[in-house]
Formats: sequence, structure tokens, C-alpha cells
Amino acid sequence: RGMFSDKSTETFVERIRQHKLKEGWLQCRKDYAVYLQKNGRVLILQPSSFPFHKRDKYKKNMEPVLYGPESKVKIGPWNVSAEILNEVTEQESTKLLKSKA
Repeated sequence: RGMFSDKSTETFVERIRQHKLKEGWLQCRKDYAVYLQKNGRVLILQPSSFPFHKRDKYKKNMEPVLYGPESKVKIGPWNVSAEILNEVTEQESTKLLKSKA
């Protein structure tokens, strides 16, 4: 089963061919979340990791998220943690984004 329809593929290609990319959500397929970043990276979230329908939503966890990787909170398949980062360069940010969580 293909992920993008012909029409959404055309729209997607038009959007990424622009001289200046506009960051934002793309409508490529009803049940997938697709996000285009300014640097051209495309994030695709499958329904199992980012549910859209109320019947599929994750139960709310009212625990606060404390700072530090050891203080994570589980929400659905996600482990959420918070940390304070010093100001980093674009190159350092990209390295962090590409590293395994």
C-alpha cells in the first residue's frame, strides 16, 4: 500500500522545490503526520506512534516531566524527558537530531 497519492506527491515535490522552504505540516496521507523542516528534512509519523483519532489517543499521564534523561515519563510508545541545553551551533543541533534517543 503506497503512502502518498499521486496528487499529494505532486504537491510535496512542488513544496520541496521552492527556493525557500516553508516549514510546516504537509497533507500527504490522511492517517500519517508529515512535517517539512526548513533544512529540507521530512519527518513522517505513523499512526501507531502519533494517533489522530480520539479513540486511539494515549491515556494522559499527569506526572510532571523532571529534568534529566533518568526522569523520563512514558506516553504511549514515547519516552519523554527534559533537559536544558546550552546554546549550540546549527552543526551541533544537527548532530543531536541525528543521534539515537
